[in-house]
Formats: sequence, C-alpha cells, structure tokens
Amino acid sequence: MAQLVYLCFRDNTLSEPFSNLIDMKYDHQIKVSKPAFKLPEFEKVQQLIEICNSLKRTYKKEPGSISPELFHLALEQLRVLNRIYENRTNWMTKLLYESGEQLYSIASKLDGIQSQLAGPVDEIDGDSQESYLIQAGRVMHMTLNICFKDRNEKVEQNRKIGVFYIGTLLFKLYHKIQAYGLLNNMCKVFESHFSEIGPYLNRIDNDLIVIRFKFYMGSYYGYEKNNYELGFKWLQETFDICTLYESEPSTYKIRYRVLQALIPMRILHLRQYPRLPVLKRKYPGAARRFNLLVKSFCTGNLRLFNQFVKDNEYYLIRSNMYVAVLRMKELVELKLVGKAWNTNGCSTKVPLQKLAHAFDISRGNHVTTADNDDDSNNNNNNNNNNNNNNNQTQLDELECVLASLISKNYIKGYLSHTHRVMMTSKAPFPKLVKPL
Repeated sequence: MAQLVYLCFRDNTLSEPFSNLIDMKYDHQIKVSKPAFKLPEFEKVQQLIEICNSLKRTYKKEPGSISPELFHLALEQLRVLNRIYENRTNWMTKLLYESGEQLYSIASKLDGIQSQLAGPVDEIDGDSQESYLIQAGRVMHMTLNICFKDRNEKVEQNRKIGVFYIGTLLFKLYHKIQAYGLLNNMCKVFESHFSEIGPYLNRIDNDLIVIRFKFYMGSYYGYEKNNYELGFKWLQETFDICTLYESEPSTYKIRYRVLQALIPMRILHLRQYPRLPVLKRKYPGAARRFNLLVKSFCTGNLRLFNQFVKDNEYYLIRSNMYVAVLRMKELVELKLVGKAWNTNGCSTKVPLQKLAHAFDISRGNHVTTADNDDDSNNNNNNNNNNNNNNNQTQLDELECVLASLISKNYIKGYLSHTHRVMMTSKAPFPKLVKPL
C-alpha cells in the first residue's frame, strides 16, 4: 500500500489509500518500504507514514477517546504535510483540509474537556500552555500562508485554491475561541487579495466549502463592518447555493443558519422583511424567532421591537447580530411616523406633540394629560413645572429621532424647533420597510 502512496507523489494525483492514511479512524497501517522509483521527498513521506501509523495506533487503544498524545500526533501530521506541500501543486489541498478538520475536531474536544474540568490546558514543567485550538490554529495558518504565496502561473496547479479550504477551518476555529481580532485580520487579508484569489473560488467543486466561505465573509461584512450591502450580497449568494439542496433533509440545519443571518441583512439593505406565512411553511423556527420583529415593522410598534430584543438577547449577542438588530429600531420608528402622518390627514405640517403621543402609545406607556388645562388646575405649580419640563424633554428627544431619519433621507422634510412641528413634502416616505 505504501507504493500506492508513492505513486500519488509521482503522478501528482490524490488516491483513496493516501486519504485513508491521514484518517486516524481508518484502521489500516502502512509498512514503510522503498519506492520502486526515485522519490526526492522519500524521507518526508516516510516520516509522514510513521506519524500516521502512530496516530492510528494511539486512537485504536481507546476508540472514541481523545488524548493530548493524539492531538500532538495530529498536529505533527499537519506540520509534515505542510513541509511536503511547499514543493507540490494543489493536488494535495483536499488532503491538508482533511488533516486540518481532524486536528480541529481533536483540539475542540480536548478544550471542551479542559473547560469542564476547569483546569490548565496542558502543563510542561509546571507552566500552563495555550489552548489546543490556538496551537492548531497556528499550524493551520502556516498552511494558509503556503497557499497564498504560490506563484505558479498554471491556474489548474496553483495552491491559491487552498486558501478557501483552510480559510473556512480558521473561520470556524476563530469563532470557536472568540478570537475576533484574528478573524478580522484574516478577513482583511482575503479582502485585499481577492482580485488574485477570487477566480479560484469558482474552481472549487465542493459546494460546502463555498457555502462556508461566503457565509463567513457575509457575516464579517454585515455584522462586523456594518457594510449591509456587501453583507447581503455574500449571504444571498450563500443562500442561493443552499436552495439547490432543499430536497436533502441533511442540509436543513445549514440552510436555516444562513437564512437567520440573511433576514436582518435583507431588512437593513433592501428594507424588505419576509412574509411570515411563507416563512412558516419552510422554516417554522425562523418564523417563530422573527415573528415579533416583523410585526413591529408592520405596525410601527416599539413595544414589540423591544420585546423581540429582550427575548432574543442571548442569541443576538452570541450570533454577533445585536448591534445590527438595534439599528433596525429606526425602521420601526419610521413606520410609526408614517402612521402618525396618515392619522394627521397627510398634512405637510405635523405637530410634534401628536408624534410624541403616538410614540407613547407605541412604547406601551400611559398617555399623560399634562397639557390639559382642566387637569393642570388641579395640580400645584411645582407639578406643572415638572410636567412642562418632562414634556419639553420628550419633544427634544423626539426631534433627535426625527432629525436622524431626515438626515438619512428616510423622511423628506425639516423640523421647526421654535414651533415644534415637522414640515414634510407631499410624499415624505420613500424608504418605508416593506414585505418581500
């Protein structure tokens, strides 16, 4: 079987025996023998076979059990593959990806065990060491650099295609350890080099890799950089690929996750929210999650919006959507102003006091009657002053909200602070949020 592995290097092709060699769960060790032809990298390949055999033996002792020894062998496996990969073309890319996935799985499980025990990750001479995922990420990053630095002019042989394979592993790893600084740095590298690596994305024959990469880039632009246009573009492309596999139940979890990230981006970029009955038929979980949010857009109900944020606070923070969702509040406020404008007879002159009354109702607050002369006669002078001050503060806050909406061209009009009115055009709401 060793000869079959050697043939892969001679012919620059990946075969099943070579993939099985990397897989620690494939219980078949290879006896090292001299190749039947000249192989310049024989010593490195011999070292790789010996490490893979040790990895299989260690795993076989306790199948399903994960140990630090297993991790270090998997780590060394990827290091040796890196050294071989530097002098080879992209035919080895999938092999390094498989090795990286195996390493990530081992490291993630070990870190989980250490987290439960609340003890040090690893100790040598009494010194606490880095987490297993951080160590794994460092070696994977070496693989990524090897891919980026390839200058082979033959596109079909260039290792740059590997940046997408290894990049998706690092995206997942950095999210796992919450290393958002490293995640952002890697995204910036992809962004600055996309003109040279972009064409290789279309050459990938594994849709799962493409989905993962586009999903992470969409999340980065949309929820880290607040670039809703690019965030929507990447996530919409991701979901379009996912819909090709709607007939396969095993893909539901991936499609559901992508959809949950796409919905806020579509709302923020195109001002379009999903129709709940349609969403409920295919993705009932997403319909339940975004139910209050969509209803708040339909009715301009700030209380429902605040309730949605409160009920989903943990999910939104964990998914890095919290800030983006908070920015949707102005769209609910815009809808509310539009309803108040209609109630005012579509007049181009809207008293701020009427808008303040609408905002109070929308927030679920009790409407006060501080302005009523009959009621004010029953209050003492101090209460009158307090009520007037509170009312003026409320109007000032409302002016800030309206000024922000006007400055973003959500409302065509202007404010008169002296007269406490908003003057609008005859069609003042060009960007009201609408159903898809």
